[in-house]
Amino acid sequence: QNLTGDLTIGAHANGNTTGHAVLNLAADANEGADSYLNFDAGTTTKGHIAYDHHATAASQSMKFVVGDDAVTAMTILGDGKVGINETSPSAKLHVALDDGTMPSVVASEAALVLQNNSATSDGCTFTIISGNANNSQICFGDEQDYDAGVILYNNSADAMTFRTGGSGEDMRITSGGKVLIGSDTSRALSGVNSHLQVEGTTYS
Repeated sequence: QNLTGDLTIGAHANGNTTGHAVLNLAADANEGADSYLNFDAGTTTKGHIAYDHHATAASQSMKFVVGDDAVTAMTILGDGKVGINETSPSAKLHVALDDGTMPSVVASEAALVLQNNSATSDGCTFTIISGNANNSQICFGDEQDYDAGVILYNNSADAMTFRTGGSGEDMRITSGGKVLIGSDTSRALSGVNSHLQVEGTTYS
């Protein structure tokens, strides 16, 4: 049935006694049928949201289709995986620019997949943007310390630093390409033109 004008969904409409406003889209009892919410311009569907009523809960899915109803922009599987431009996500969040063959991943550990490999010449970039007076960084840790290990790019100094053990700085690559270990300051030595500087009191 087609309705024109406004549709009001009320907390007590049509015998609803839950106190919530509810919109139900009921497909046939046959689990081969889907539920659709279409977004039309006149008689042309421009996008839709579809729910696949699969017999297995983990295989059910909700799809968000845009771009003149031709591009599946996001898919949410019944097991909670989310795919962006990916209808069969392999991780909790799977973002594909233009996916190709997906290798096997450890499902219980795959939190994020970024993919762009439909052609051998394809590249894939993970970009972190921060203010030019602050840092961009990746932290590694556990339940005791979220940043026990850090790879950090210092935008002010144009230097990349590495940290282990939860504190301090273990190694730095300066804007000039020098590698400093055990120090964050490059020291000029008379008559020496070195790109590696190691400081410390014990070596083994």
